[in-house]
Amino acid sequence: IVRRCFNGFDSLTSISGTAYLDFIPHYAFDSCKLLESTVDVSNARFIGIKAFNECNKALITGLSSKVEQVGSNAFYGCYKLTSANIPNATIIDDEAFCHCKGLTSANCSSAVKIGNRAFQFCSALENITLTNTSVSVGDTAFSNCNSLKNVYNHESITSVGTNCFTNCTSLAKIMHLPKVQRIPSSVIDNSSIRYI
Repeated sequence: IVRRCFNGFDSLTSISGTAYLDFIPHYAFDSCKLLESTVDVSNARFIGIKAFNECNKALITGLSSKVEQVGSNAFYGCYKLTSANIPNATIIDDEAFCHCKGLTSANCSSAVKIGNRAFQFCSALENITLTNTSVSVGDTAFSNCNSLKNVYNHESITSVGTNCFTNCTSLAKIMHLPKVQRIPSSVIDNSSIRYI
């Protein structure tokens, strides 16, 4: 498939064959708000900018270790996405999973960059696994993830953006960030973290 191939198709409700795609281009299914079938992305290595942006009703499955990069807004507002097991993705761009209200866990254990607002408003997200080497976390990356309880390998964070964990009211664990030289004062506003 090519860039923007189904961009804005208001009447598209079902699609098949996505399991064979290893490259999902920019804007491929952007704003297909009536798409409600299962979308299998189990062979995808690259998921482009706004690939599934605002596919609110689609049941996206199969995010796996094959994924190497997730573009900005790739899954923005994909409410039925429940898991992002992408341990080999090195870049998770801005707003990649923003407003994924059904997302409960994410494995980002190779990511060197987690962009601005990457997981913002993922209200069901409970666990996030980071790399054990070094990762840059952008502004408001996890803000308003009010179910977030565990950030595994948080000590690998090398830079942290403004309001990164704001309103993470379930995140009560003590966090140690030895690699971060400057921590913005608003990183943990309205969260339950006791110490950084």
